[in-house]
Amino acid sequence: GWSRPASAPHMHDSYAPSPTDAGTGAFDCRHGRREAVPGTCNLIAPGEWHTGQPTSSKGWDYRNIHVDRETMSRLLRDLEWKGPPEVSFRYPLVSDPVLAHRIRRALASFEDPDASQLEREVRLMSVVSRLVTHHASPDQPLRPVGREPRAVRQAMEWIEAHACKGVSLQSLATVAG
Repeated sequence: GWSRPASAPHMHDSYAPSPTDAGTGAFDCRHGRREAVPGTCNLIAPGEWHTGQPTSSKGWDYRNIHVDRETMSRLLRDLEWKGPPEVSFRYPLVSDPVLAHRIRRALASFEDPDASQLEREVRLMSVVSRLVTHHASPDQPLRPVGREPRAVRQAMEWIEAHACKGVSLQSLATVAG
């Protein structure tokens, strides 16, 4: 984790969900003050003004995973998202241990030189999936599990038969046609 100093009002060009790992912090966003504690996740969309500052003597340890708009759009298409192409979040701070865990695992895969491109993409997709199924505004359902299109089933079968590290979403797209 990272201990953060106070930050002036700013915004990001990317989606920036971040779990609080230790300490506590506060940030102003959407005309309200939010108190971040371990187990909560800040959900900041592109262009959303916010501040931030530690509120404990131990600091505020959190790490953002930045997802640019183009990558988010691609992942939303891959997830068959039925909502608007620009996702916004119902709340700027949520208590969601599953999301926090997924963000940490995605960040770890990006830092691991031995992680495959496929692992990184799958971990990032799991973060985006959780964001849109549990925190997007308005809620938009994704296709139910078990009713995947034929191409997705083909890709899943190919992964099982060829469990290797050099697989990417592009190679799976080729397999699925």
